[in-house]
Amino acid sequence: MRFDESDRFAPSVRERFALLSPSTRLSLGLCAMFLVQFFVFLVSGGDPVGRFFGLRVNPLDWSVPYRLFTYALVHSLEDPKHIVLNALTLYFVGNLLEAGRGPKTTLLTFWIGVAVGGIFFGAWEIARGAGLSPLYGASAGVYAVLVSAAISFPNVTLLTIPLWIFTIIFVALDLLQFAFSARLGGDTVVAYIAHIGGASAGLFLGWRGVHDSPFPRPGLWARWKEARRAARERAEDERAREKAQKLDRILEKIHELGLAALTEEESRFLKAGSKKNSPAEG
Repeated sequence: MRFDESDRFAPSVRERFALLSPSTRLSLGLCAMFLVQFFVFLVSGGDPVGRFFGLRVNPLDWSVPYRLFTYALVHSLEDPKHIVLNALTLYFVGNLLEAGRGPKTTLLTFWIGVAVGGIFFGAWEIARGAGLSPLYGASAGVYAVLVSAAISFPNVTLLTIPLWIFTIIFVALDLLQFAFSARLGGDTVVAYIAHIGGASAGLFLGWRGVHDSPFPRPGLWARWKEARRAARERAEDERAREKAQKLDRILEKIHELGLAALTEEESRFLKAGSKKNSPAEG
């Protein structure tokens, strides 16, 4: 077996993985997690991984807070194309959002979308008095990234379609499917309500990214103090302008009619001004 000298400096698999973008790593991680879930299913005949990470509405279950995020790590074993679609969308759109908004913003958008999707799901389940249908999948986070990217970069094309049109079609289809499923009372409605929650989070986060200043917004108390300071400065400028105009009128009157023509109030004003501007004695 021959070894090239350059093989010593070839990056390892771990180093190559570290060089990938966060969105790419997250996409690959979701696929790897699905393979683990599927392997455990083949060995055990059940889905303990899905049961452990999936989200169900149960106020007495202490694990609900962490399941609000971990449900995105597992997917339905009955529909493998779900994980493929999520991973591909996250890969393409996530890298687009990273290029414009940065990796931190992209990952934060994804996980906030996951959490909001879980909250929408929980609220719907409580409202309909159910709670038996589990929630699996990263679609809520993917929808958050997709909608945020569409707001930030609407004219980028995806599959030859402008991203904003592509996103509207996707969200509109989910809204229609949600309406039909809710009307028929099917359990598939839980997936669509989570998608809508994730899309709502992406809409808010994308709008903030486009319209807000890149600098942190000061708190209410700081804004109130700043407004007060600005108001005082405007009032002081106005008083100074009025005094200057009054002094000009008095000096013009002295020039035309002499000091004797000044009123008592004008004399006091002129005297006060001359004292204020005279050098202090030490």
